[in-house]
Amino acid sequence: MYDRLENRFQLALRSNEILTKEVNHGRAEYLVGIQAFKKSHENLHKILCRTDPKETTLTLKLRERNRDLVRRVKRQLSSQFATLYGGLGY
Repeated sequence: MYDRLENRFQLALRSNEILTKEVNHGRAEYLVGIQAFKKSHENLHKILCRTDPKETTLTLKLRERNRDLVRRVKRQLSSQFATLYGGLGY
């Protein structure tokens, strides 16, 4: 009986290690994506600050792109939160 419990315990430890590695890898990918988004957002803000205050097709496209990026990051944040904490009962 103890052998079975020991085997289950070892399997649980291995599963935990694998899941921890996957979460850390996912977190690293997520952080890289966020950094890229922030850099893109900063560049967009710099461009918008330098341009003419009147609306042009370029500024409209840039504003729409900015809104799209903000939506994508919010979706990624919510899915990342759900992935990390969804099954843990938080």
